[in-house]
Amino acid sequence: MDLMEEVALGVEQEQEVELLAEQNLLRYRLLKQQQRMVSHSVLNVRKLKKRNKSAFFALILLMMTPLSDQASEINVKGKTVADFLWDQAENKMCNLYAIVDSARNDEIFKYFLTDNVVYRSLFEGKMDIKYFGVSGFLIECKKDSILLNWLTTKAWGDSCSIFFVSKAPFDEVFKHLQKFNRVYLEGDDVVYFRYYDPRVLRVYLPTCNSKEIKTFFGETESFFVEGENPEVLIEFQKHSTLWSDKIMIYNHLIARKAFL
Repeated sequence: MDLMEEVALGVEQEQEVELLAEQNLLRYRLLKQQQRMVSHSVLNVRKLKKRNKSAFFALILLMMTPLSDQASEINVKGKTVADFLWDQAENKMCNLYAIVDSARNDEIFKYFLTDNVVYRSLFEGKMDIKYFGVSGFLIECKKDSILLNWLTTKAWGDSCSIFFVSKAPFDEVFKHLQKFNRVYLEGDDVVYFRYYDPRVLRVYLPTCNSKEIKTFFGETESFFVEGENPEVLIEFQKHSTLWSDKIMIYNHLIARKAFL
C-alpha cells in the first residue's frame, strides 16, 4: 500500500460516510443537549430525517449505560500505557493530548458524557456540521481519567487514537491541527488527511523532510501511536538542530496484564 492510499485510509464510500456521519451527529447532538451547550451552527443545520422510535431510545440507553470496569491494563516497562505517557509529558514538562477518531470508535461519545473532559472536534468551523460525528476530536488528557484509561486499554489496538505531548495550551494546539484536515493530491483532488489514524501516521511521519517535520510538529515534542503489532508503542520524537529537524523513532515493548 503506497503513501497516498494510507493517507486516504478509512475514507469510505460517500453514501456509507453520510450514513455514519448522520448517526454520529445524533450522538453529538444528544451530548450537547446533555451539557446544555447551544451552538448557532447546530441550530442552523438541517433537521435529521425521522427515525424509528425504538432505535432512537436504544441509542439513548447505549449512551447512558454505565462504563464498565477495565478488564486489562497494558504495561510499558512495568507501567501502564497511561502512566508511561504521563511520565513522558512530565519529563518533557509538557501537556498530554490525544486525538480520537470517532469514525473508528463511536463509544467516545459515551465518555464525553460521563467523564470531565476538555475536547473539540477538529472539523469545528471548517466543515459541514454533519461530519462532526466522523471527525477527529482533540482531547486534553487528565490524570486518572476514565477516558484515558479506556483509550489505553479497551480501545488500544483499534487504530482509533494517537497521543502527543506539547508545551502549547489546548486552544493553540487545536488551531495548529486544524491546518491539516485536508490535503491536495495530484490533479487538485482533495482528501481528508486522517493523520490521527495510527496506521496513517506510522507511514506519513518517516517520509517527512526537515521542513515538513517543523510544519507538522509545531510545538509538539513527540507523537505516540500503537504499532501494527499492538504490543509495540511507537514514539516519533522531534530532534532539532541549528540546521534541520529530524525524527527519532523509538519502539517501546508493552505487554497485557490481567487484573481484577
